Amino acid sequence: MIAFVERAVIAPFMRAWRRNVRSSHKWGPMPTNGWSVHAAGADSDRVLIFGSGVAVGFGVLSQDLALAGHLARALSARTRRGTDVDVVADASLTAQNALPRLKSIVLERYDAVIVVLGTTESLELASVSGWRQHLRELLDQLLDAGSFDVVVAGIPSLRSIGTYGTLLGLMGDRHSKRCNRASAELCAGMRHTTFVGLSPALSNPDGTGRAVENYRMWALEIAEHTAPLLDLSRTSGTYVLHDAAKSEPEREASVQRLGILHTPPETRFDRIVDQARMLFDASGAALAFIDRDRLWYKSSIGTLLPSIALKDSFTEATITERGAVMIPDARADARFRNLAQVTGEPWVRFWAGFPIEDQDGVRVGTLSVFDSEPRIPSPDYHPAVLRQFALMVQNELRQTTPSS
Repeated sequence: MIAFVERAVIAPFMRAWRRNVRSSHKWGPMPTNGWSVHAAGADSDRVLIFGSGVAVGFGVLSQDLALAGHLARALSARTRRGTDVDVVADASLTAQNALPRLKSIVLERYDAVIVVLGTTESLELASVSGWRQHLRELLDQLLDAGSFDVVVAGIPSLRSIGTYGTLLGLMGDRHSKRCNRASAELCAGMRHTTFVGLSPALSNPDGTGRAVENYRMWALEIAEHTAPLLDLSRTSGTYVLHDAAKSEPEREASVQRLGILHTPPETRFDRIVDQARMLFDASGAALAFIDRDRLWYKSSIGTLLPSIALKDSFTEATITERGAVMIPDARADARFRNLAQVTGEPWVRFWAGFPIEDQDGVRVGTLSVFDSEPRIPSPDYHPAVLRQFALMVQNELRQTTPSS
């Protein structure tokens, strides 16, 4: 009854107050460096943070310092694998209006999805039954789209966030607890869904925020529950290789959108390729993109590589693998011993490659290093290192790819 009176009498004031807070720019800085973060390691897990509230990154200028960056590092520390975290966040997203945005995401590419919603509903004293219904619809949509686990992050105490430290903020804080209880009960009854409560935000003695410390704290709380789910998916038989490159039309469209094919050599790519070659102490290295059924080399260091058919290349195998492909001796591997690059110039014996993806996760090429001498597997030639160079290439591509 009290909740009903609050919604009927106070909710209009709450909505006006929330709009005033947003329009007065009291949030401080926000990330300006894109919506993807990577933590070092091989065989990386791919995680999506979706929603609003603390997912947006208020108070910091970099995703590395926001929830995404801290979560990537926290997960990698627990799984001992690499982690790629993408962020789809908007302060205006609610459980009710999020479905259209969700449908525009290639969800099949993720191993876990973190849902961060509810701040707006709490501040507007939205109906708890309505919140539960809309959240259920959102979770159903997610679970129908992939084989991943979903982690629902609770709404942290609104009173602990300086911007909301008012009487109206207290009302919203009380309502957030109701929404959190509903979320926890909902997740408890759904498959592959986990609710994680978040601690109150930390504050400095003068009342100002401690954004970086808060994101680190919340990331650790989320990672504690998410990392075991990622590990379990790899050992329980539910783990799925998310390969967006199997769709030839999709890949062709992605490569064309990059506008990279048949362009002159560029120092920015040559530098990355040469650094990879030197670090692996290899005779050659290359950056190749897939041009329909052929391989086209944007950069080739150490030896000049001609365009070849995709089916006759190491790349065809690499784009269907989860991460790096390491071939100690191509002549001893039945998959590759008859390739032209093995039986003729450049006489490849050792080869290591990592897929290059566009911003939607479509495999568009490979970064590789190779040598005419076989290699015994060694920590000096770690897949995680090759992944870092591939991520450098992807960062360059994203900076210059026209917006779709």
